[in-house]
Amino acid sequence: MTFIEHALAALDGTDLPGPARLETVGLFSGAVRLTAQTEIEQLRAGQDAIRWQGELAAYLTGIVTAGQHPHLAAALAETSASNGPASQQDVFDGAMIRILAGLLSPATP
Repeated sequence: MTFIEHALAALDGTDLPGPARLETVGLFSGAVRLTAQTEIEQLRAGQDAIRWQGELAAYLTGIVTAGQHPHLAAALAETSASNGPASQQDVFDGAMIRILAGLLSPATP
């Protein structure tokens, strides 16, 4: 309950109505929980984040070679052109910022 109260207090400065604030807290909490669960599963499997990212990238690169997934191929090409894999903290921070930005932007009908 304390977390929910703190999260709702953080949303006080927004124009979101009560139900949207509760949805925002729930969606954000779900994203954090999913991230934590993924990290726990990686640790149980004996994988670190960088190794897991590398193996996933290799797997996805193999899939896109058939040419049927041009958007995935483009995203992977941009990723490989960057400065290597981002730290787990940077990935988490970036994802949470994008999630919150989307949740706090005005809803469009």
